[in-house]
Amino acid sequence: MELNRQLLDIAYSSLNIAPINTVEHYWLAASCGFPALKGDIRPTADGALVMCHDRGFTFDADGRITSFNPDDNKPILDMNFRECLSLEYNSFHDSLGYCARVTPYEDFVRICAETGKVCFTTIRDERIPQASTEMLRIIKKYSMEDRLIVNSFSYEALEETRKYNQTIPVSHVQPYCKILTKDTVDAASDLGNAIISMFSFPGNDSGFDCILASAPVIEYALSRNIIMFQAILDKQEDRERAIQFGFSGFQISRLFAPYALPLPKAAK
Repeated sequence: MELNRQLLDIAYSSLNIAPINTVEHYWLAASCGFPALKGDIRPTADGALVMCHDRGFTFDADGRITSFNPDDNKPILDMNFRECLSLEYNSFHDSLGYCARVTPYEDFVRICAETGKVCFTTIRDERIPQASTEMLRIIKKYSMEDRLIVNSFSYEALEETRKYNQTIPVSHVQPYCKILTKDTVDAASDLGNAIISMFSFPGNDSGFDCILASAPVIEYALSRNIIMFQAILDKQEDRERAIQFGFSGFQISRLFAPYALPLPKAAK
């Protein structure tokens, strides 16, 4: 997929429309009309990939997954694929009518393939070579190479993608509210077909100040054919303001027009 500056809205993995990182979340996000879906992948002990932002799972008294506690969790790397898939979430249980389960990466890719969405995949910083290889195996299985963007905080993950494919767009995420530098832009340029995602426009003054301070380098990045994305937005006005600075991709973390859950048929 060759990048351009056409606007791309990406359904972030915490839209609060279903349990995060679940099949239910991705189907609902697709139903809202988002052209791209985001998901974070983690490798299991036996080399499979599951969808999870955090490095492990924290459990409630009933053994269901609850809010992640960095001081009380079981790492995904310590569990095999079958064990992970047996786990249930306790969040949004009432609205779903059942407990959603942990989702394999292959299900996420299949949903993107069946709904015609861009598959925006974030590789976390664990066993990057193995995770990258398995990710690309699944992507090829579903012929999704032309609808994949690989996203990471780590250049290692993006470089691994480049070893196997020279054309898949790669997206490097800046740390929160970090001012963009020319060195970062040049490193992205060396990767080719690259995006820089700035994690610094969350609707507060400090985030906007970071964008203002980075404005000259953002202009430099655009002149080097680097695409600028914004990593988590939850307000339409922030999206519109970011467009004025040259951003063209947005990870949307709250539903706003034109994205909304479709009405039930009986209510139309």
